[in-house]
Amino acid sequence: MIKTPLIFLTAILYTAAVFAEIPCGEEAYIYGSRYEMGKKSGSKYAMGKKGHVDVAKVYDDYKKTKEFHKYLQTKSFKSQKEWDRLKREGRLQEAERFDAKTHEELEQERDTLVKEVLADIDAAIKSFGKDSSYAFIIDGRCGNDGNDVTGEITDFMNRKYLDKG
Repeated sequence: MIKTPLIFLTAILYTAAVFAEIPCGEEAYIYGSRYEMGKKSGSKYAMGKKGHVDVAKVYDDYKKTKEFHKYLQTKSFKSQKEWDRLKREGRLQEAERFDAKTHEELEQERDTLVKEVLADIDAAIKSFGKDSSYAFIIDGRCGNDGNDVTGEITDFMNRKYLDKG
């Protein structure tokens, strides 16, 4: 039976929590003028094309995210093997130090990679919105006004990522 290291599970739970903490309301707007949209009559955003996106789904379906999770999982399993070896050899204090150090390193690396992916998503939504003439695109958890552009944004991001690769 393969054990899933706690560190990897923590990484997955953390990324899910990132999306749970994003507030709805004015700050949920991802593309468009965050404070001007539709508030003033005559605003250029009041009558524009509207869309919504499921950011969590884009995150999950983005190829870079999948590679990043696979990378973290591999690194976590290697660390788990080293930890197990140290415990078998009776080097408990060294195993505990190794565990704490590895946990901190993986946590920092995960945080950096999550921020990078979220920045990619934000940039892609803005670029897609501008190129497709959307007045604004909001996080789908905060409403589903307009077109669901989740699939289009995911495809856009994956094509762009594969072109870089």
